[in-house]
Amino acid sequence: MLEITQATMPDAPAITALANRLAITTLSSADLGNGFLVSAYGQEEYEYWIPRTPYFLLARYSGVLVGFILAYPYTDVVPEDRFNREARAVFLADLPDTTLVLTKQAAVAPEARRHGVARSLYQNIYAILHSGATMFGAIVEEPRNPASESFHIALGWKRLGSLANPDGRPRGIWARFSHPSNSNAPRS
Repeated sequence: MLEITQATMPDAPAITALANRLAITTLSSADLGNGFLVSAYGQEEYEYWIPRTPYFLLARYSGVLVGFILAYPYTDVVPEDRFNREARAVFLADLPDTTLVLTKQAAVAPEARRHGVARSLYQNIYAILHSGATMFGAIVEEPRNPASESFHIALGWKRLGSLANPDGRPRGIWARFSHPSNSNAPRS
């Protein structure tokens, strides 16, 4: 049975290990079409976010980490994060900062894909968002990430446009508007 929980400090090494498995720099070109991560986060970055956001959820099968989602309120985006600040200014300028939630990373282990893990993670985030919240994030466009694009379309996300990123990989900016709040805790 799939279990969704809030990330805790003891989870940081397993989160880092899963993220490293899915890093674009470690995958073959044939595997890239199934999803990848470009954010080169280390354990320190995950440990930074664990106590700071209610939107850092994990998915486990039989106690084994098989996926995670890291999102946080836009008000917590650091000044040095010029890319996400530009994305907000260009595509979401008409919305108050307090209504925006940035999806920074979402990842599912290859052996757990196509079993509802990512959908469950996102649905649990939607359940704890306040009414009127808009989630947004970036999907790498070079190389294309068709698995992520199709998945987000199926969940009602819309591509708003594209921006160049300092790493040289263009990103599509995507958003899902106005999430009604259904609960205050993750669901399994």
